[in-house]
Amino acid sequence: MSNSIRFHPDHCADLQKSGHSDQTRINTPRGEKMDDRIARALENAPEIIPRIKVPALLGGLISRGYLQNLDSKGLGPRRIMIGRRCAYLKADLIAWLISRAK
Repeated sequence: MSNSIRFHPDHCADLQKSGHSDQTRINTPRGEKMDDRIARALENAPEIIPRIKVPALLGGLISRGYLQNLDSKGLGPRRIMIGRRCAYLKADLIAWLISRAK
């Protein structure tokens, strides 16, 4: 059984345009579980991560604006508000990323 990430075409317009089947697989290197890779990528992050810092921590994979849009729809990671600023608990962000990667 290979370790892979499944992306549903509804989440990626490029896959819809290309006419792929219902799901597309992307293999993870070295047979490592995606859950472990995501957790390892954020292991040095602080326990509370401001929304503005998330793109830098994820190498630009997710933009601040995209997170704002998801938050407004209630689809983003669980957030905390500190004054007018939005932040995420590291554990909540990791859990949300893992749920999106499956």
